[in-house]
Amino acid sequence: MGLLFGSAANRKVKRLPPIPKQYLEAIPIGQSMFPTLFQFENGLRLAINKHLSTCYGSDWWENSLKTNLPEVYQYAEDFRENQEGIDAMDRSFRSHARSSHSSCDIGLPRRDSEEV
Repeated sequence: MGLLFGSAANRKVKRLPPIPKQYLEAIPIGQSMFPTLFQFENGLRLAINKHLSTCYGSDWWENSLKTNLPEVYQYAEDFRENQEGIDAMDRSFRSHARSSHSSCDIGLPRRDSEEV
């Protein structure tokens, strides 16, 4: 472990609790099930959206949910705003990390068109 300075030197280092053996044993099951569950979830979302769009119109989220379930609507909007902030921080970090390593260019083609 490296040297600690300032207030970090006076703090106790908290250790993460050990991961229970049962969790570690379940990893292979989770790895095999995740793609199927991921596809099912996305398919279900599409089906729900199609059904609600048919019943209430393509702007069902704004028109129906906002007026009929305002608490749910507000919760989802707050979550979306928070996620957008996290995504912006992530893009900023990736952009900074990429630019700080530009001196390591070894002549390989750059992927600047890739969305960061």
